[in-house]
Amino acid sequence: MNSAHPQSHRTLLTALFTAALLAIAQPGAAQPAGGGADMPTPATAGGAAGGEIGFGQIDEDFFVNLELHFTFGLPVPKLGCAPDEDDCLTRLRFGILAPLRLRVIDREPKQDSILREEDWSEFSDYLRIIRFIEYGFPHEPLYVRLGELGPAVLGHGTIVNGYYNVITTDHYQLGSQLNVNTVYGGVETLINNLAGPHVLGMRLYVRPWAFIDRESWWNRLAVGTSIVSDIDAPLDLGRDTDGSISVGAHQRPQVTRSQATTLAGLDVELNLVRTSMFSVTPYSDLNHHFGIGPGWHNGVLTQFWPTESLGLFARLEHRTLSGKYLPDYIGPLYEIDRFQFPGWSEGLPAPKLRVAATREDGLVQGVFGSATANVFGLISAGLAYEDYQGPNNSSLRLRLSLTPTQAMQLGVFYFKGNFDSFDEIFELDKAMLVTEARVPISGPLYLKAQYSRLWRLEDDGRYTTVNDWNVGVGVSFAL
Repeated sequence: MNSAHPQSHRTLLTALFTAALLAIAQPGAAQPAGGGADMPTPATAGGAAGGEIGFGQIDEDFFVNLELHFTFGLPVPKLGCAPDEDDCLTRLRFGILAPLRLRVIDREPKQDSILREEDWSEFSDYLRIIRFIEYGFPHEPLYVRLGELGPAVLGHGTIVNGYYNVITTDHYQLGSQLNVNTVYGGVETLINNLAGPHVLGMRLYVRPWAFIDRESWWNRLAVGTSIVSDIDAPLDLGRDTDGSISVGAHQRPQVTRSQATTLAGLDVELNLVRTSMFSVTPYSDLNHHFGIGPGWHNGVLTQFWPTESLGLFARLEHRTLSGKYLPDYIGPLYEIDRFQFPGWSEGLPAPKLRVAATREDGLVQGVFGSATANVFGLISAGLAYEDYQGPNNSSLRLRLSLTPTQAMQLGVFYFKGNFDSFDEIFELDKAMLVTEARVPISGPLYLKAQYSRLWRLEDDGRYTTVNDWNVGVGVSFAL
């Protein structure tokens, strides 16, 4: 948001932080540094099998959508269980999904194919049948996830923050996350696509006083280091004779020049206040984007849980950045931004690394704030907002999940980046929106409706957001 209006973003951030302190986050166990307010569910055995049929639209064409799904979870022993811990079980879950989209109305430009071929154009697309395999929770001694990722965070979220590895209608990526947490320290890792990775991230942290006295108050101090790379970041895109961007293999922009780009950081945090209901943790991250410049993030994390079923996670941060450094470099839209990044005073969209490298030197000040509330495991809501000096560099994230019963579900996620004024916040062009509702009809039968604004590469080589909706019925049998 333009620096000519500094009071507006200060007012919003103040309101956000006030709401965070008054609202209600996750109980219990300490979070990893960048964690949100996820509410752990009991480790019980059970699952479901079923199928869905629906009718919907992607961009200009209409499809009949068929889907078979199977999910199952069971309690398993928790690794690294503390000697005095009563419950030494955690969860193991997996989901299998077999989707098929059949084109029934083929508008211009004609595709001449009933099966939507973009869904199965490369090897990684065939891995979409693995929806997820997951062991444990992110804050436990061991957490492993394979499948779709997001919102993924490393550390305090100053380099990788809210990253999704699947945000286009045409590409699936089987990613992985691994967290190890011990009293002495731990590690967090991220790989965006096991079939052909380009985003790799790792954070190591240590609690140095634990090697001297595990019971000391100073074990609340943690020091970490992070390294994150895009090992094949685009720099230049190919052009057709008319000046439009060339479309390369597998429906991606044609890249004529790329290079590895790496960000590294040092961080420190101190859990200054920790009671059975309240926690306050100041932190500081000093990052450097090699060949680009540094950024310094100073913030505070708060958690408040008056009961085991009510809780809030909040974060407020001030940022001092070099002119070329872009915060949260691996963000929600990075899979698009690496090819086409708008905003931050730039004119035409260009690869994100090129935008960063060509910005002017100097200092930029900014703020970031977020709050997430969880109420009785039935309602989960989140809000995040950031703003910096200069035009077209604000972003907003909203998330809402309602589960009044196990059979009835409603979810909404919205992200708008690189806007300049509040009037632009809910303009759906170049925004990411995912909504889904599931309503029981009778017995195992239910109605399901989805609407999304997801990204798709057009014939001119530019990514645009397109309508992706589906309405249908499904059946699910509990196991």
